[in-house]
Amino acid sequence: VNAYKASVDMPPSFSMRAKIKDPADREVRPGATAYTLGSQCRTGAMTTPSWTMLPRGSGIPKPPSQPGPGEYALPSTLYGSHPSLPMAGRVPRTTTKRSAPSDALTIGGPTPAPHDYRTTAPGEFGRVDQAKAPKFTMRSKIKDPADREVRPGATAYTLGSQCRTGSMTTPSWTMVPRGSGIPKPPGQPGPGEYALPSTLYGSHPSLPMAGRVP
Repeated sequence: VNAYKASVDMPPSFSMRAKIKDPADREVRPGATAYTLGSQCRTGAMTTPSWTMLPRGSGIPKPPSQPGPGEYALPSTLYGSHPSLPMAGRVPRTTTKRSAPSDALTIGGPTPAPHDYRTTAPGEFGRVDQAKAPKFTMRSKIKDPADREVRPGATAYTLGSQCRTGSMTTPSWTMVPRGSGIPKPPGQPGPGEYALPSTLYGSHPSLPMAGRVP
């Protein structure tokens, strides 16, 4: 009764239904950051005008595929092998091939060139025959078997509010819960647990009054 009296003069309250879900919202659509505009804007490309040039020799026909002057063999008259001049050779005819100046660059002549000698050693300063200061080496660090143990690093610990002197927190207190020390009520039925029969239909156990309704 008290609850009814407290809420009888309250204004009406209204609620709003949830937003209706659109099936199109399930579609995966790209966001604003998924596009790469580059040098584009709303009016077009933000670039300077550019032109192209024809390649060099455009319109000039290519030369015909014919041998050049260096493609023809020029026989000598030293050994009588010239096709038009039957002059005898002026040197004794031998079967040994006459070396050309270019053979020293392609095949390698009997006399080494200056660059064929190696005067320096890889990874050293100066010539090989040059006097050098004494060198010293250091052995590698001896490995400790304990280093194989997997140990946590400095970032593996979570300090939180701790420091070297203790916890960095303010003092706190707790309170006793409500009704502490008060015994609980006995487990017995209340007034609403009893059935109250009516006399309308003559079902009351103590009042044998006839029913007042058909």
